[in-house]
Amino acid sequence: MLFLGIVALTGGGSRSDIDSLIVLRPLAVILLTYALIVSRPGDLRAVRVPLLWIALLMLLALVQLIPLPWDLWTQLPQRDHIAQFTQVIGYPEGPRPLSLDPNRTWNTFFALVIPLAAVALVGIQEQSKRQVIIPALMAVGLLSAVLGVFQSMGGDALHLYAITNSGHPVGLFSNRNHQSIMLLWLLLAICWQWPLWARKRKSAAMLVAVPLVSMVALFPLLVLTGSRAGLMLSVPVLLACVWLTMRGMNHDVLSANWKRKQPVSRRPLAKILLLILAAGFVLVPVLILTFLSEDQRQTALTRLFMTSDIEELRWLYLPIFWQMARDFFPFGSGLGSFEVAFLIYEPAEIMRLRYLNQAHNDPIQILIEGGAFGALIVVFGLVWLGRRLFVHMRSANAARRDMALFLLMSFGIWLLASFVDYPLRTPLAATLFASLTAMLSLLNADDQSTERQSKPALRERA
Repeated sequence: MLFLGIVALTGGGSRSDIDSLIVLRPLAVILLTYALIVSRPGDLRAVRVPLLWIALLMLLALVQLIPLPWDLWTQLPQRDHIAQFTQVIGYPEGPRPLSLDPNRTWNTFFALVIPLAAVALVGIQEQSKRQVIIPALMAVGLLSAVLGVFQSMGGDALHLYAITNSGHPVGLFSNRNHQSIMLLWLLLAICWQWPLWARKRKSAAMLVAVPLVSMVALFPLLVLTGSRAGLMLSVPVLLACVWLTMRGMNHDVLSANWKRKQPVSRRPLAKILLLILAAGFVLVPVLILTFLSEDQRQTALTRLFMTSDIEELRWLYLPIFWQMARDFFPFGSGLGSFEVAFLIYEPAEIMRLRYLNQAHNDPIQILIEGGAFGALIVVFGLVWLGRRLFVHMRSANAARRDMALFLLMSFGIWLLASFVDYPLRTPLAATLFASLTAMLSLLNADDQSTERQSKPALRERA
């Protein structure tokens, strides 16, 4: 929990020059070492696939940093242009790493230590303590939401990072898009987790009220972030939240657990839920117009419904990104080197004072920087995720099916957002994603443990 708290306060930005990384990364190394030392036999084996996934990316970064002979280096894609330039300026020939920007590749290597530590720390927890991991992640999301509320009222004074989206409630992040995805994940987590808590408290009213209030409260904050990506993803997320809330109104909860003799129809409750939800969304613009200053309203609404020059350029650059991916294939330009690689391709006629330090499309950027090997590593991890989710969603254990469903939705939100931005390049989002991946891996370990325990019993009966 200490690690998660420090990541929340220091890991909301993706830039390599953030001062707080001086604290966060050494701490991640220390806690990773601690996890390796105190782990019991089998602890880290249970999360070996997520650990391997991250370790392979780190290994790729190290391989891209190996110095290559000059003659071999110049044969790599696009290196001939750089070689000609170095000859013009009189830079001496000599061994060069594959990466076009070794410093950024080292930065990527050390950045991956943070999610690696998160997976290891989740892996060493006892089963009883794992139950607080998702609530702890939700608490971080709630803190980001509350901070966003104060930021919307107090201007830029409460922003945690110097380079940020000024005038927008970004919460614990430096980027409004990343805050919007965190809000959507928090909303989804509430709608999934709360019915489980409400059942224990035998409160039908609370089962419906808390998810409903969360939807109505978080949606205006989502609008204020000015994130179009978040607004588009809010449609499937809100539908999923309504479905999860309705799903919680099952026969066991409404009859047996709450001492009702007859099954309760969900139709009236569904109508009430949808009616109040619709009313809440109607009130959103009223709240925005009432409680915000004119500048705040104009900033949020302009961001939502008008396109800036830099965002138009992202779409214009898309064919260039594909060309970069083809040119640097199969070895890549080096993890973290997108900004330097893009300078080779940026057309002079559409240059602006603002620059692109990321592709705002992680699948393409992985192809550019990591080449075929980076793509294969990512596909390996995603295939494993898909297979484990499929297995658990077909499990006879209802609790396991519910967890797999929630993890599927959670992974889906962050991965879909990665097609239009780079949220998983922030330490906070990477830690959240890695922790959920570890939870999925531990579900698999629990299944195997159950099978091992059942086999001796079957032999004894035989």
